[in-house]
Amino acid sequence: MRALLVLLCVIVLLGGGGALYLRAHPKITSLERLSDLPERRNLSTDPPAPTPPPQNQVTIYLKNGGAVTGELVQETPQELTLRFDYGDVGFQRAEIERVASGKHGTDLGGMRMPWEGKAKQAEWSYRHDVVVKLMKGTVVDGDITAVSPEALTVTQALPGGGTIEHTIQRADVEELLFRPVANERSAQIEQTLHTVFPQMRWFPEGMFTIVTDSTPPTVKQYRRTIRELATDWYLTFHPLVKGRSPMAQHYVVIFEDRNSYIEYALTDGIPGWLAVGYFHPEDQVFYCFNMVGERFSDLLYEVYLGQFREARDRVSTEIKGYRYETFIEGQISEFLQKLETAHAMMRQTYQQLSADTLRHELTHAMFHNWRLQGIVLSKMSEADQDEAKKKRQYLAA
Repeated sequence: MRALLVLLCVIVLLGGGGALYLRAHPKITSLERLSDLPERRNLSTDPPAPTPPPQNQVTIYLKNGGAVTGELVQETPQELTLRFDYGDVGFQRAEIERVASGKHGTDLGGMRMPWEGKAKQAEWSYRHDVVVKLMKGTVVDGDITAVSPEALTVTQALPGGGTIEHTIQRADVEELLFRPVANERSAQIEQTLHTVFPQMRWFPEGMFTIVTDSTPPTVKQYRRTIRELATDWYLTFHPLVKGRSPMAQHYVVIFEDRNSYIEYALTDGIPGWLAVGYFHPEDQVFYCFNMVGERFSDLLYEVYLGQFREARDRVSTEIKGYRYETFIEGQISEFLQKLETAHAMMRQTYQQLSADTLRHELTHAMFHNWRLQGIVLSKMSEADQDEAKKKRQYLAA
């Protein structure tokens, strides 16, 4: 049944213009067609290690917006033939836009349907890559030509020819909107993240994409911080970034569980117990754990209030009917109130630390992505590996 459904998808991809060949061929699992995956285990489940992809694996981008990845088994001046687990399929060169070596921008089954490609192209409805959204909701679609601390100048082309300049006060600007970066490198990063973190949810935010297993309410705070940072960064460094384009979409992976983040950071040689977030220049991904999430909040609650509340309940039971019961209960309640205040202050501190880390690391990530700064990831030396194992065992205890 699965093979039949995949075959129907290929027919849709071909749009009726390709030659279909069904030949006997040994079954090939979808994992055998994965490529360019980092050597990291899945943090949610532990599936078998993927087998190497075919040597002649290619991705064909079709003119109708679709794409397909398979093993190239034949090439003629008229068509390319790819091999799949259900047989061989021929693609006419007249249907092909371009061909790339390896797997890029297709799902685990090696496909991207035409409407998916068109949807990505249709996400941005403006002429310019960066547009200005005003406080009143209006979007000014023009070229940002000058920026000062008080105002910015936006030039728009008129339908009949000529241009018009707008001077917009900074106080009237809500944020800048950025075109999502849809290119081959972004597709590679996205495919890898989908494979390494299959259980996480995706939240697009312009040229940023948040990948996380945290709940949407806490993600909302990160999205707001990212919007503010991107706007401030672009306007502050406008003379440097004007005329430049980012290399790829910015991806932000946020772990809800701190221990999972620490385990993953160790695979990059990063002491996650010290660094609450880091940008990996080779992955072109920023990784962090959610300091404003439910799990970390529960951890703080347990540290500050959990054990004391349990002790208070035991004491309350033991002094029931005692002569000084009221006095002791009052003292305990007063002390508990002070602990609750300390807990609230500590939560605010960690929330601010989380926002500061996000801003600091993403600033470096944006400089790197716009080719303004080269970054080398500082990793633990080999001598620190034993210490890392001890800390991991301690944290797991």
